[in-house]
Amino acid sequence: MHEQGQDGEILDTRLRVELPECGRRWIRHPSEDLVALPVLPELEALRRRGKNPYRRSFSIGNVPSDANLQSLFTVEDVTIAGYPFGAWDEFNNFPILHLGVTASAPVADYNWQSAGIVDIATFPGCSCSPVMVLNDGVWIDAQGLKAGPQAGCSFSGC
Repeated sequence: MHEQGQDGEILDTRLRVELPECGRRWIRHPSEDLVALPVLPELEALRRRGKNPYRRSFSIGNVPSDANLQSLFTVEDVTIAGYPFGAWDEFNNFPILHLGVTASAPVADYNWQSAGIVDIATFPGCSCSPVMVLNDGVWIDAQGLKAGPQAGCSFSGC
């Protein structure tokens, strides 16, 4: 992991995180291609040593509400972050980003399932990569033309 400075900047300092029994720690969703890896104890241990790990994660606030879904168009730009064929930026410790578009209406269930389709170039290693609507710059929503960075992003699924 990277260390984060007091002003939020990413420092060149690399923080090594050991995950004992990593293979046993994964929490798998019972019916979806979705997993979680709890790392809070390791992050807290770093903080106790005076380190500030840089991390980005999703919370329930990133999951779009019904009103958010209603404001999305049938075709939206989406981004995924993944590890195609196990590739990643080893120097900077970041995943590979891919751009695509929604291929079904985000507000509508696809084939009676709470799911959607995206048209995006992916490869093995991107399974269950987060799908995000990252509006930045200029974009259009149901209220009209918007400009500037959007606060956060909408996690659309994987």
